Amino acid sequence: MSYNLLEEQWIPVLWRGGRPGRVSIREALTQAARIRQIAASSPMDNVALLRLLLAVLQWCKPTATQEELGQLRGEEVVGIPSDWLVKSLGPREKPKAAFDLLGSKKAFYQDEPAKSGPVAVTNLLHDFPSGSKIAHFRHTRDGRDGMCLPCCALGLVRWPSFASAGTAGAGQSMTASINGNTPTYSIAIGASLLATLLFTWPSVHAVNGDAALWDGSAEQSPLGFLKGMTWQSRRVLLAPPDAEGKRDLSPGRCCHCGEQTDRLVRSILFRPGWKRASRKPWSRDPHLLQITRKDSRSAKGEEKKIIPSWPSPNTPLEDHASVWRSVLEGLLQRSGGSKTGTTEFHTTLLGSSQALYKHVATHAAILPSMGPDVARRLLAELEWLRQATWVTTAARGRKWNDPPRGHRVVGAHCGRGAKGHAIRSGLCARSPLAESELEKAFGKLMRDMAAAGQADRDAAEQAVSTWRDEVNRILREHARQSVMATTSGSLFRRREATKRANEAVAEAIGPIAIQQGRSPYKPARADREKASRVSEEDGESRRTRKKGATR
Repeated sequence: MSYNLLEEQWIPVLWRGGRPGRVSIREALTQAARIRQIAASSPMDNVALLRLLLAVLQWCKPTATQEELGQLRGEEVVGIPSDWLVKSLGPREKPKAAFDLLGSKKAFYQDEPAKSGPVAVTNLLHDFPSGSKIAHFRHTRDGRDGMCLPCCALGLVRWPSFASAGTAGAGQSMTASINGNTPTYSIAIGASLLATLLFTWPSVHAVNGDAALWDGSAEQSPLGFLKGMTWQSRRVLLAPPDAEGKRDLSPGRCCHCGEQTDRLVRSILFRPGWKRASRKPWSRDPHLLQITRKDSRSAKGEEKKIIPSWPSPNTPLEDHASVWRSVLEGLLQRSGGSKTGTTEFHTTLLGSSQALYKHVATHAAILPSMGPDVARRLLAELEWLRQATWVTTAARGRKWNDPPRGHRVVGAHCGRGAKGHAIRSGLCARSPLAESELEKAFGKLMRDMAAAGQADRDAAEQAVSTWRDEVNRILREHARQSVMATTSGSLFRRREATKRANEAVAEAIGPIAIQQGRSPYKPARADREKASRVSEEDGESRRTRKKGATR
């Protein structure tokens, strides 16, 4: 009874010719130049499997010379040379036993059973409702549905990168992954799986005593590349032995992939894994996306790091639509103006609500080659965009009960203290269309700025001027459509309302200056007082005009 992941075909891939298939760990590495990408159904699996392959490659060959790396970039290369792998992984006829999913001593990514009863195997995957997750409070399918061995392997590989913290009784609190409940991973994508691996391998952060989970890593061992990629967030044992020491593997149909299988795992032993020494994420993770911002609550102007996450179902629609800004902000800060050429990044963001909900989405972005000065200017333009939308078209849906202080469009149509629910709802509903246009415009700005570089300052300034004009047009149209749809009365009244909205946007965007260290979501006191006075004056002027018209 054996299922060694080094030789079994379980990793879903897309070959460069467009044909889907499954490969083993060894084949994924030795045929990496012929594989376009890992092609699992879940973005979490795509990230987790790539990190597993990187850990295996780093473990087999921790260093590589420039000559060896140059050979891998040749046109005739098929993948990683098998000679680099044989010493650690063993020959094909006798692969290393540590990668056996049903090993008798130390099975792959598994641990000896603890003092806990068996649970349903569906606990391995977030895709299935289990425990106290939504729509599954009765456990009517526990012990009945099972999973095939390839899907069990996918579930085990997910835990180091995407485990959520949870509570399962006294002494059974489940630990999160190495980077917390909702990490965001951004991976540089190459033309082949080999090119993608070469972006991160070999690791430049060597730590003495670092080891992979299958090679003796422990909770107290030093944290390095290998341990970080194979972090033990859960202790699991597939198909625990019964009283006679036999495994409970039954035939059936996998509840995850639907394939017929004769090794259907129905139950596991499940318990908490390693505890993180700090609540902060692993600082040397090569894929983790973090954003550095000024802490508005700090009197000394200190910086803080934020990991962007996918908005929850309770957050406004505009928060979902504007995720691209945070992704590009983190990529521009992380790249620091990389000159390695145009690179495509796939960013996987997670959203969750404790243990009840887990959502994942992938955002694709292309960054052209640029210098650090260009990257800083682009970051400044993102900050300008954030401030411009905040005072003009942001619905500010997180606080519907509070008046939107300093909101020019709402202030141009409502009196002092008004909440402007109708206009704000219209802005929120139209935000996906507006943000899509803004993202497209910013992509053009990045290409134009990168092409101009530092040598052609006139072209760079022209690109920024064109970009700001386009933002002005998009926001004015966004406000016009929202006001037009929410203003009652005759056509002439709606036209007059849209005219005031256009004027409000134009007046607001013109004088905005980027002020370092100030959060656009919390304007300075002077700005708030000025916005309140403007709103009050506009409201008083409208009331005077209304009285005159009545007389």
